[in-house]
This record gives sequence, C-alpha cells and structure tokens, in this order.
Amino acid sequence: GPDYPDPATMLLSPDGERLYVACKGTDRIEVLDAGTLALVTAVAIEGGPHGLALSPRGDKLCVSLAERDEVAVLALPSLERVRAVRVAAAPAGLASGSGAVFAACAVASKISVVDLESGVERLRLDAGREPWGAAASPDGKHVVVLARRAAVGRAERLPSSELTILDAGTGRVLHRAILPSCHLGEALAWTSDGRYVLAPALHTHNRLPIVQVA
Repeated sequence: GPDYPDPATMLLSPDGERLYVACKGTDRIEVLDAGTLALVTAVAIEGGPHGLALSPRGDKLCVSLAERDEVAVLALPSLERVRAVRVAAAPAGLASGSGAVFAACAVASKISVVDLESGVERLRLDAGREPWGAAASPDGKHVVVLARRAAVGRAERLPSSELTILDAGTGRVLHRAILPSCHLGEALAWTSDGRYVLAPALHTHNRLPIVQVA
C-alpha cells in the first residue's frame, strides 16, 4: 500500500489561511487550506522532515531534517529551497526569533542557533537530555527548548528534565529550569499573554524511569 505520511509537526500561517505539515513518512512538506484542509501544494524534501518554523518576516519556512543533521530553508510561497544548514545531530523542534532559528538537536543534546540571512550556525549550546520541543514567545523575545528525556543520575536522586530559556536576540541562555519527575516531554506552547509555557509530560512515579535489559 501507499506510504503513511506520518505527520510530525503542523504549523499555522500567521494569517490563518495555510497549514504547513511536515510528513516524515513520505519526505514531503504539504501545504493545506486551513479552512477546508484541501491540499494546496506539496514539495519533496528528503531527510525525515520533522520541525517547522516561519521566519520572523514570514517569507521563509524552516524545516528540520533529522536524518541529515540539517535545517532546510524554503522560500514562501514557492517552497523553493534556498539553502540547507548543517547543525548538531538529529534536529527536531524548531523556533524562530530575531533573525535566527533555534533547533533542538536531540541526539547531540545541543541547541543550534542558525542565522537566517547568512545561513551560518552561529551558536551551538548545551541543552538537557535529548532536547525535542522548541517554541518562541508571542513577543518574539524568548525561545524555550524542552528536553524529552529525564537526566541520568544517581539512583537516589529524583529524575528530572530541563527547560532551557534563551534570549531570542542574542541566543544567550537566560535560565535552565529543572522539571522534577518529568520525562518524555515533547511539545511546547506559550499562553497568548506570554506568561506561561505549557509542556505535557510523563511524570515518573519511581526513581527508575528507564530500565534496559541486556
């Protein structure tokens, strides 16, 4: 049968008219009419497209390619590829702010900061264990990145993951918030007033969130 699209991320355009979908199962970016969900256009993009982010001006769509350790930059509305930028291993979630795109790179446990004008990775920052979700604040001043897995530590310590808070303009890490007993956090959303970040996650009920049997 036909391949399942396996959509990883959906992103609504600022005007609410278009819905961008990263289909990692078929290596495609699909653009849907947000009102009718009819397919408007699509483009093939190899490398396991996962995260999506619009440039601050809305003229570019950034796509993380987890299998190629790249962030692809596509022109809108044509979806023509402008460039691909090498980043840390296995980029997942993306967020944009102040002329840069922030990539949560899961395997590397890093955050890559890519300048959209030059196409250069200008910073590579430490993050929590397997950073996955990324989101920009409504005012565009901050970016938060959520680690998917709890940190590995001593057996008597409570498992915890990290929420990394960054300045969207400079890329500087402002705070590393520790989330006790938090595991498998993948998605992030800001409230409309920018006061809170919502992050669904699995709360572990013991001190052994992951057990491997060899």
